[in-house]
Amino acid sequence: GQDLKEFQEAPGSIRDRLEQTYHPNIRLIRALEKPVIAAVNGPCAGAGLSLAAACDIRIAADAATFVPGFIGIGLIPDSGGSWFIHRLLGFARAFEWMTSNRKLTAAEAHAWGLVSEVVEGDGLPARAAELAGFYAGLPTRGVGLTKRLFEHAYDASLEEQLALEAELQEEATGTADFAEGVQAFLEKRPPRFSGS
Repeated sequence: GQDLKEFQEAPGSIRDRLEQTYHPNIRLIRALEKPVIAAVNGPCAGAGLSLAAACDIRIAADAATFVPGFIGIGLIPDSGGSWFIHRLLGFARAFEWMTSNRKLTAAEAHAWGLVSEVVEGDGLPARAAELAGFYAGLPTRGVGLTKRLFEHAYDASLEEQLALEAELQEEATGTADFAEGVQAFLEKRPPRFSGS
């Protein structure tokens, strides 16, 4: 989360500080056409929670905790927290959690769908690296285009989503990974994707 001393030591508009420091990082995570993995190993609070929620995949060490933090000091969610948490948990659960400031254990965060996996603390770096390696071995262009589709789906009508799927599928069929995937399927062997 944010260093609360920042509020006392840095005069000026919080709106400007958010726009200049936090928001660019959130926008870059969402615009990156690669999966971004948050590996949470300890307390995840406030803007740190918003940052983790902005990622595509969240895994946690068994000792990690998650707390909104904002309402506990009289603030509201920022850094995209209201947008991401609402979409991850649904309106009712997100609102209740954000306004109650309840601390969740890693197991509770997993049960709620906030994180996809909980691992023993010492195993978190290795598991995060394993996940990164897994995604790097996939047809990376297809993964990136899929992320773009899901990003667009939040506000799209069915017709708009169908049109974007058709457009991006046209792009995907032009990749070397598509050709390799089809050839591997026909030859009944695992594909060797190159990311091109």
